[in-house]
Order: sequence, then structure tokens, then C-alpha cells
Amino acid sequence: MRETLAVANAEGIELTEADLTQMVRLIKGLDPAGMPSMAQDRIAQRRTEVEEFAGTICRLAAKHGIQVPQNEWLYSRIREIEASW
Repeated sequence: MRETLAVANAEGIELTEADLTQMVRLIKGLDPAGMPSMAQDRIAQRRTEVEEFAGTICRLAAKHGIQVPQNEWLYSRIREIEASW
């Protein structure tokens, strides 16, 4: 999330540590038995939204010279999984 915060700020979108803290609280409140849509897509072998999420962060990070290794790894790994279908 901190990678996204840095990219958002570079794009003029004001996100703060307080926003991240709020998101963590929200995530902690989710049903642990629930499954995010990207996990559901993987199980059903459907293309995920990785391009819209990590792909966008990676492109914008490159534009601003920001390193986003977590997003790059996630993007690459999810694309590998999709290619294996």
C-alpha cells in the first residue's frame, strides 16, 4: 500500500498514512472466509484485474521514477499464473 501511496502522491492525489491505517482496519474487519475477486478469478481461470491495479501502479511509478518492487512482483506473478491456463 505504501508503494501506491507514493505513486498517488506523485500524481497529485493526496493519500496519507492515516488513509493506509483506515484501509488496514477495513481489511481486518472482512470475513476471513471471504475471497477477493482476483482469487475467485484465479480459481475460475478468468483474467484478473491485475492490469487495472498493479499494472497501473507500475506504469505510473515508471513515469515518476518511483520503485514499486512489490507491485512489479505481483503483476509478474499473476500474469505467469494466467499464462499457465
